[in-house]
Amino acid sequence: MAAFDYSAYDKAGKKVSGVITADSERHARRLLKEKSLLPSAVKEVSTTSKAVNSGGREARVNNFDLSLLLQQQAILIQSGLPLEDALRMTIEQAETEKQRRMLAELAQ
Repeated sequence: MAAFDYSAYDKAGKKVSGVITADSERHARRLLKEKSLLPSAVKEVSTTSKAVNSGGREARVNNFDLSLLLQQQAILIQSGLPLEDALRMTIEQAETEKQRRMLAELAQ
């Protein structure tokens, strides 16, 4: 599965954006419509277009966020949820865009 950045409108007309994992852009649009969102832009996350900091390395999630995300993953997996579903749920519940991108890359 690939990760896709999206921007869409909800039922109230509010613009929302995020990252969704899907097999294709068409599948991503269908998943957004199932969530009652009207997609305006869907673009595959490219590994070459990542933000790079001044040291030439990729921007990172801080250690606190990383430990929180890994704890969430551990709880979901221990409850019997398959890894792919656990990653998908954690992506949907991530608090920041940086967290979503990191998890989407892991899922990919």
